[in-house]
Amino acid sequence: MTLQTTIVLLAGLILGAKTGMYSAFIYILLGIIGIPVFAQLRGGVDVVFGPGGGFILSFPLMAFLAGLGAKTDKNQHLIFTPCILLTAATILNFLCGLLWFVFLTDNSVGVAFTLVVAPFIPLAVFDVLVLTVFGHKLPS
Repeated sequence: MTLQTTIVLLAGLILGAKTGMYSAFIYILLGIIGIPVFAQLRGGVDVVFGPGGGFILSFPLMAFLAGLGAKTDKNQHLIFTPCILLTAATILNFLCGLLWFVFLTDNSVGVAFTLVVAPFIPLAVFDVLVLTVFGHKLPS
């Protein structure tokens, strides 16, 4: 378990859609050049394009969606829309990671779901709830 996805969502909420997306791109680039920024202090091309890379590659879109939720919340004072966008960003992350894993490992979708998605659903639900409630109160 890492807090990578939590931080990506938080970056989008704090920085906004575009800047959050750019920060996620920079994060991925830092990892690609070998700086150990990923889980278990790993970095390199093999991590980004390995079996778990689909999750990492979805980070810019996750941050973008989360940033749209922050903008909506500040302009319209709605909590419901950020919750939907944070949930959509999380589902996108799971879907990208799952499909990438299936493609690279030749596992079935069911096996892949059990291995790389199901264990992380409780943390994802917690992240969305906490960031929906407290995310709009963060300085930007």
